[in-house]
Parts: sequence; C-alpha cells; structure tokens
Amino acid sequence: MLLSASQRRVTEWPLFLTLLSCAQIAELSFLQMPFNLGSVHLIPVLCAYIALTRKWRHIAWLSLLLAIVGASSVGYSGLVYFAVLLWTALLTKIVVGALALEGRTSFTLLVMGAHIFAKLLVWILLKHGGSALPFPRALLGIFATLFPAGLAAYLLFPLFVKWDEYFEHEADDARELNPNVLK
Repeated sequence: MLLSASQRRVTEWPLFLTLLSCAQIAELSFLQMPFNLGSVHLIPVLCAYIALTRKWRHIAWLSLLLAIVGASSVGYSGLVYFAVLLWTALLTKIVVGALALEGRTSFTLLVMGAHIFAKLLVWILLKHGGSALPFPRALLGIFATLFPAGLAAYLLFPLFVKWDEYFEHEADDARELNPNVLK
C-alpha cells in the first residue's frame, strides 16, 4: 500500500526512529565481531549519508539526534561521540562540496575516509582526557573496523537512496545518487 505525500511526511520520523532503534539493537547484539575485529556501527554511515545529501543547517541537529541514539553502543562519553559525529559530518560536507562524488563506490570511499578521521578524532579527544588506548592499539582498531564500515556503506547506500526517493527528499545540490553509478 502506497501512502500519499502527506501521510509519508507524518510517518517518516516515527519509522526512522523505529528503524534506528532496531539498528541500535543489532549493533549491541553484535558488539564484537569475530577475530577481535572491533564492532559494527551503522550510525556513522548514516551520518555520512546525511552529510552527503542534506543542507548544512540540518547536519548539526541530525548529528545530535544520531549521537543521542548511538551513544549507547560506544565505550566513551556521549559528548565525545556527539563531537566526533558532528565534526566528521562537517568535514564530510566540506569534502562533498569540493569533490564531485556520485554513486555507491564514491560513497563507500567517503565513508571509509570519514571512519578513519572519526576514529583518529576519538583517540585525540580521549588522549586529551587521559583515557585513550596506546596509539598502536588504536591504529589497529581503526583498520580492523575499516572494512566493516565500508561494507556497511556499500550495502546501505541503495537503501538510503530509496528512502530519500520514497519520502521525496532532494539532495542538497544536483547530485546523482543512483547506487548503480560507478563514478
């Protein structure tokens, strides 16, 4: 059953929050991947997509909402998580504005770059607070979780695009978000 535009507008946020809660449950269920490869986090992937498609003013409050929901799956302060999500989203928006990124492959590479930046920023903030892991261990964790972040971006990108198409969200600029574009 297809909903009218006004019905879609009303149901989008409850559906979004429900799906986000389900994603959090899945993240907490699979908190540690096999072979000590780290943990799976879907919210930073969603945050990168928001930075790719939304206007500057929406990035901050959506990052805050995602940080509130996602703080339960990280082992450090929610304020650090919010700061990292916000700064990563803003840097991602700058990169998106500077480069012509289109399609699934570009999005996957964008998420992987944002992942490295975010993990380094977490380490810097925790180091400043005196609770960071030694840098070689943190670096190993960055690269151990890089593949799962890229895989999540690759698999979730078509779903994000379909969501925006269904709920009639326009990209911030004239960007081709077709998952099959290989630019």
